Amino acid sequence: MDDLRLECRQLTTLDDNDPLFREWVSFVDGADVRCGFWCDPAVCGMSWRPDDELHLVRVSRAGQRIAVLPFRRYRARLGYYIGLLRLGSTPAWIMRLADAEFPVRVGESRVDIARRALVHLRCAADADILFVENCPLESGTYRAGHGIRVRNAQPTYLIDVPRDHTAYLAGLKARTRQTLRRKTRRLQQACDGGLSMRCFRTPAETVRLHGLLERVWRRSWHGALERQAPPSAGFLEAVAERGWLRSYVLFNGEEPIATALGFQYRGTFLDEAPAYDRAWQAHSPGLCLFHLLLEDLFRADVPNVVDFGFGYNQYKAMLGSRREMRGQLWTAATERGRAALVGQVACDATYRAGKKLTGKLGFVRRFKRRLQGGG
Repeated sequence: MDDLRLECRQLTTLDDNDPLFREWVSFVDGADVRCGFWCDPAVCGMSWRPDDELHLVRVSRAGQRIAVLPFRRYRARLGYYIGLLRLGSTPAWIMRLADAEFPVRVGESRVDIARRALVHLRCAADADILFVENCPLESGTYRAGHGIRVRNAQPTYLIDVPRDHTAYLAGLKARTRQTLRRKTRRLQQACDGGLSMRCFRTPAETVRLHGLLERVWRRSWHGALERQAPPSAGFLEAVAERGWLRSYVLFNGEEPIATALGFQYRGTFLDEAPAYDRAWQAHSPGLCLFHLLLEDLFRADVPNVVDFGFGYNQYKAMLGSRREMRGQLWTAATERGRAALVGQVACDATYRAGKKLTGKLGFVRRFKRRLQGGG
């Protein structure tokens, strides 16, 4: 990797009048370049905010461009959390890469390039903290080195899509297939025959889709915690105009009870921020939605991969066919940033230790039984 050359330049506009933007678009369109949804130039443009600064780290080897990493620079408060408990926050300048699936030539290592980019920006950028989301981690070790820390290492699940839905179901455990059928049947009974699912893909549907996403979000755990709010209707419309929208809503009659904000990009279906109405929690509406959703994916425009997104959930483990470890790569460039990162890492360690202790003592199991009325 010593022959790599990295340079960082700030974009002033996100349109074809900017030569730097045109170069980024041209690189992404290369036949031997892989790129993920959140690092596509068009998607970055759709989610542009007035106070954003977008900095492109351009990586070359022997005069040939091999990667482009779009970092967003902004000012925010870094929170200190132990689980859901917020202990405080620190104001900081942040540089964040939204996803490790940045455009890169086939055969290059995204992880190595992401690390080099963080080290480069730590010296060159005006920021306190820098980090990369959703980064794949090497098997068996999560130590990044070079002043870079790994946080929130979690298993992530994907599906390598087989030839048809029957083959997919055959690859699941028999117990999983039985659970999916049983829970979907029970939800149908609870809905008194009114259970249905709809896929939203066109620009004309995005206003209604946005309203449905908002309605379910407000009644979900995400809404209660004010996290992972749905994107704007304008963003959904712009994505739909490019043919990348593929979102699903589960209904009881006309009432939405679960949603999956989905995008399909370059053969990959992405599941983003699924949510369900907490009033239906006992009937597993989220799991039932994904049971029906996965069947629908085989009907037309079949993806090559289903990516359930960063982080562990039981439904992902049940439905996935491949497991990856992913995490966040963090580094600090100033004393303020280093103090904030040390505090966050300490909170992470406290949470892991507390979770392990309560699990050993059986607190969690007893609490769940009480919630379920089991004494």
